[in-house]
Amino acid sequence: AAPQATCWEEDGIRWCAALDGAQLRLGRVTAAGIEDAGPVPAEGITTIAASTGLLGARGKSLLRLDLPAKRWAEIGTLPAPILQLLPGEGGAMVLTGTAEQPVPDQSAVWWVQWTPVFAVTRVEAIGDNDHPWQLWWATVDGEQRLAAATHRATYYARFPHHCMFLYAWKDGKATPCWLGSRLSRPYREAAHADLRADRRTRLIALEETRDGGL
Repeated sequence: AAPQATCWEEDGIRWCAALDGAQLRLGRVTAAGIEDAGPVPAEGITTIAASTGLLGARGKSLLRLDLPAKRWAEIGTLPAPILQLLPGEGGAMVLTGTAEQPVPDQSAVWWVQWTPVFAVTRVEAIGDNDHPWQLWWATVDGEQRLAAATHRATYYARFPHHCMFLYAWKDGKATPCWLGSRLSRPYREAAHADLRADRRTRLIALEETRDGGL
């Protein structure tokens, strides 16, 4: 699912934000706790993510929050509606498509940069037949990887199902390094996270049991 709350640092101040319907609730982190910085209009904003500032998406538009003015400014547009933002070094991975169940329709992954100019590049290693539906940054053997939850048939499971693919990411190019047919069992949801605060990501998955339970 697309993130609805996040924290970031801007101009030496730590901020937190949560998307709540048509409003963005903004907070300033202090030694005493989180100080309410007031609401920001967020009509039509579907997801947010922290970069060097706060990014947001409205339809095909990629936005950035202008903190002093408390308003959204458009950075640029994508070829299709934005479903997820995954900031990275020098830009952000953007998942686009039409929100459908169990996976988005016509989904695609793009590498987006906005400095010095706005540029959008398709991540070709994740193809149309992969049907990506969620993205993460992961750490494997000390190297950063792009992890993509996909939905497709594979050699070992010849029917559409959830897969987990890992890609090396270097110089703006993704290279497959592990294309898993499935995890230990078929899974419904998954996430990569630094659970032990040791700068190593671990994979968490909600898997199905043999009798159809979880």
